[in-house]
Amino acid sequence: MENTILTTNLKGIRENYAFLSLDAIAELYCLETTKTISKQAINYWLNGKRIPSIENIKIIADIFCVSLDYLMGRKKEMYDEEIISNLEKEIPFEHLIHLPFRIPKEYKNETIRKQNYYLETRVYMLMAIRLSEFDLDLSKKYANTFFYDEWLNDKELCYGI
Repeated sequence: MENTILTTNLKGIRENYAFLSLDAIAELYCLETTKTISKQAINYWLNGKRIPSIENIKIIADIFCVSLDYLMGRKKEMYDEEIISNLEKEIPFEHLIHLPFRIPKEYKNETIRKQNYYLETRVYMLMAIRLSEFDLDLSKKYANTFFYDEWLNDKELCYGI
């Protein structure tokens, strides 16, 4: 298969999320769509061996919190404020007591969140929350890799356990 912009950007996403197993990506796909998918199909897409359908490109964009414009090469920025904000609005912060990490209380406030946290940090939070839906250990490992120590330790400032 030729090296298209889509292929290049899918490979870039795979490199950014190299810690995620194909099993974890398949689980995220299932959570996003309630459909199952083979690890082989995901591997083919993310390594440029096959081009996913338009429907699956949309699902990949949602899973990894990137825009379709980024995937198709129309934007150079991987993350988009509007997309991230819309995904964050779906988070039921008051119900996230099962998380293996803590979320700062101020993070619940959209204005403060946008002012105080980089877009990439917010994407990491979204991914950690999604991972917690099926793999608490992986979610905690992910959180320990990307989040501040106070998010993991300070019971007074945070939601969660």
